[in-house]
Amino acid sequence: MKKVLAVMCAAVMLSGCSVPFVPETEIEMPQKYELYRENEVEDPIDCREEFAWYEKFCDDLLQLNSTVVIDEFVKKSDIRAAFVQLKDDCPEIFWLDSYYYYPKSDSVELQFGFIDGIDEDNLPEMFAELEDAADEIIASLPGDDADVYDRILAAHDALIDRCEYDYAGMESGGNGKFATSYGALVEGKAICSGYAEGFGYLMKRMGVEAGVCRGYMAEGFHAWNYVMLNGDYYWIDTTWDDESSRAPSREYFMFNDDIMLRTRSISSEQNYVPKCIPLDNYYLVRDGAYFTEYDLEAVKDYVSGCSGDYCEIMFEDYDTYCDAIEHLLGKHEILKVADTKNVTYYRDDRMFVIQIDLR
Repeated sequence: MKKVLAVMCAAVMLSGCSVPFVPETEIEMPQKYELYRENEVEDPIDCREEFAWYEKFCDDLLQLNSTVVIDEFVKKSDIRAAFVQLKDDCPEIFWLDSYYYYPKSDSVELQFGFIDGIDEDNLPEMFAELEDAADEIIASLPGDDADVYDRILAAHDALIDRCEYDYAGMESGGNGKFATSYGALVEGKAICSGYAEGFGYLMKRMGVEAGVCRGYMAEGFHAWNYVMLNGDYYWIDTTWDDESSRAPSREYFMFNDDIMLRTRSISSEQNYVPKCIPLDNYYLVRDGAYFTEYDLEAVKDYVSGCSGDYCEIMFEDYDTYCDAIEHLLGKHEILKVADTKNVTYYRDDRMFVIQIDLR
């Protein structure tokens, strides 16, 4: 579910307050949350290496076939694994819902059902619309000679600008286009899986290794992406970086495992879970918004250079964040940082982030 910023004076995971110029007051300090459990996938499967039939299986679906025959006997569990990996390798295959498994001694026939709102006769036209939408976004990005990091960041922002979170779809309990790359890129309305599959498709078209990761947060199911850059893996969550009327956030752009476990865990059904260790390409690190200690002048210098409606800063760990909360909010040093007598801020106690409204 998309992160929503709400202005409220309460010590919750994500809260906001407007601070006037008043004497020092006691504030409620952050709760120390437990990290989510790190989930190791047992015996990860790469279907491309494991199953000789997998490439043709993908190709048949990309030809928009509603029936696929595999010319050897395949266990149902292997078909399930193939469907999980399919969202990594071919996120443009957006129409699949259920499938029916008909095994024989030397072959398997699969017949597919379609998600809500898909008519098989209209599928070629819809597939072309998805390709055109991706072409349009990619044409707007920095050229192929630009740094790959900058192209991935621009694609992240372009998807967020194009798409809005589909709350009605989420609440419907159905399986519609809102959960697919088509919903995100063509219709501009999606839930988290649609954001993730849409972003995965853009990465595929750009030649960047990427995949879709599924897991759980406090509110339930969630989906996001991993990408590879210069031989290292990083996490990206376009859904949580979409803050409605504001410019795209980058708080969840190229984060690592340690930061991931503050807010979510990975499903045990995931085929592959990369190790995302480095923090050097995390956006807030590269932008200078990541602080390993609280230093008023350093924070003030960073915020003074921010442009746009808001500025977000992150602290390395719980103790450093508490130190920042005590000074910025308890001692109202945030007024010096923002250079104003009134400031609205938002705090995310799980992520150790304070977001300052500059409007």
